[in-house]
Amino acid sequence: MFLASLVNVLTGLVFYATIIAILYIGGRQALLGNTSVGDIVSIFTISAELVMPVNLITASIANITSVKDIKRELDSKEKFEYIDSHKIIDF
Repeated sequence: MFLASLVNVLTGLVFYATIIAILYIGGRQALLGNTSVGDIVSIFTISAELVMPVNLITASIANITSVKDIKRELDSKEKFEYIDSHKIIDF
């Protein structure tokens, strides 16, 4: 589960670092007159379209990994008992 949390944090860090870099570099270029605000918006939109699928894939992989860890932990138990109306069911 630790690995899944770490992957989620790193994915978020990359996403927000990309946004900050685009705004910083684009803002400087706009102030110098090399680009327009529309150029910055278009680059931001394109980068969001490229980064978002990667974020979704990594989040899905992290979720699958954490579910596998939980399943492995549950499978390590020898026997499960469920009490249903005073009847014990063994699996």
